[in-house]
Amino acid sequence: MEKSRFHSVRELILPTLLLLAFSLLAIFEDPILRRFATAGFGSVEGGLDLALQTGLWLAAAYFLFSAVRVLVLDGMVASALGGPAPNLLRDVTAVLFFVLAATGIARFVFDREITAFWATSGAVGLVVGLALRPVILDVFSGLTINLDRSYRIGEWISVEGQREKPLSGEVIEISWRATRLRTVEGNLVMVPNSHMGQGIITNFSRPIPHCRKTVTLCLDFSVPVERARRVMLGGARAAIHPEGPLADPAPTVLVDGTSDLGVVYRVDYWQVDRSGSTQPRSRIFEGVLHHLGAAGITPAYPKRDIFTAPMPARQHDGRALTDRVALMGRIDLFSSLPVERLQSLAAGLAPGFLPAGATLMRRGETGESMFVLVEGLLEVRASVGSGGAEQAVAVIQPGEFLGEMSLLTGEPRSATVVAVSDAVTWEITKAQMEPLLRSDPPFAAVLARTLAVRQANNARVRGAAVAPTVQQTESTARDILARIVGMFRGVYDSMSKSPFNFGSRAPHSGEPPGSPPAI
Repeated sequence: MEKSRFHSVRELILPTLLLLAFSLLAIFEDPILRRFATAGFGSVEGGLDLALQTGLWLAAAYFLFSAVRVLVLDGMVASALGGPAPNLLRDVTAVLFFVLAATGIARFVFDREITAFWATSGAVGLVVGLALRPVILDVFSGLTINLDRSYRIGEWISVEGQREKPLSGEVIEISWRATRLRTVEGNLVMVPNSHMGQGIITNFSRPIPHCRKTVTLCLDFSVPVERARRVMLGGARAAIHPEGPLADPAPTVLVDGTSDLGVVYRVDYWQVDRSGSTQPRSRIFEGVLHHLGAAGITPAYPKRDIFTAPMPARQHDGRALTDRVALMGRIDLFSSLPVERLQSLAAGLAPGFLPAGATLMRRGETGESMFVLVEGLLEVRASVGSGGAEQAVAVIQPGEFLGEMSLLTGEPRSATVVAVSDAVTWEITKAQMEPLLRSDPPFAAVLARTLAVRQANNARVRGAAVAPTVQQTESTARDILARIVGMFRGVYDSMSKSPFNFGSRAPHSGEPPGSPPAI
């Protein structure tokens, strides 16, 4: 407050000094003119008199304008608008004061009759007004815009009515004639104020600094609605980003209708006020399509088929053994298994449903099973620091697995896992793993190597001070293998010699960076 008052006083110093100077000169005008006459400058006496009076009028106009600008425009008007007064309003006020000063100078200094002047000015103004009608319309529209404050500098708006497509951009300037917008492509667009006054304006920055956007996607009629919404919502939640899609308000998935191709789903999401940004839209599509692909669902497309036998299923739904084998074959942990063993493992799988907010496992619990996420999104929570509260540290996407360390080594759960959206999982139990290891004992070494490589990749992603070397990864794999053998003692105790050879079968080592930690 003190700084603002000091600034206001400083703004009035120069106008006040000028007005005082010319006032003093006007008061002592006669002695000054006599001195000029005595000094032999009588010929300039009349000119000095006119100059002093003209200067006094202009100084008074400058002082009055400065006082109105500081006290009214920068004070009351700025306080009422919640921001600085528009430049256009200041310019109009300045023109008004100096036009009045010019009128006073003509009437009282030069003793000219101003009635005829204003009559002539009115006629000329009418002609000029007709010629400059668009310009005048822009100016008065600009005044209305500045007073109404429907949008401000720095806000994102959309203008409809002047083009086939709405024009969106950030307001960077409001001048006498035009409003300048910077589009998301970085282009500068100047829109006449008269067009802004006639168009429909959407302000994306008010009343809240973020706005809702929508994307639509069509899926085949054969996909159950509840399953489609569950999968798509998981993809939308996985795409959350600080600039959009936002976590709060959260994305939603609704049925938007039907078409000749199938059911149309609408994904509503929120993003910050950069209304034209396509990044949040791209993230939504990437996340949703990734989850649909992991669930074996493809978007609807035009098709014309003739079947002379029962029509095959167009979408994977996990009920058919072939579908489960195909989906299990994409999982890194089991990608090296031959098809017949994948079929044996997949035959015992049963889907489990987890509603949003439900807990799949808790840190410290015992467990002898692992899970494969088929649909939805899971969140991994762990304690950060000593004695700290649990925080989200990773997310599990469809096609990823968790709980493998408890299944293979008997370790307690190392983290808590909660469903972010409705989710479908497949559980693999110890009873299902024993026949697999009994028929293929060396597969334990492949599992151990895959988990060791996964732990090494996770350490690199987390920015460990020293990334594990190849030798350290080999040592970790052997340690995990020893614990797997101990966990499945009934399988390996009956063997006369060790079946393991790390070089015999290479495990899958293409674990993507940023894969969820072993749980």
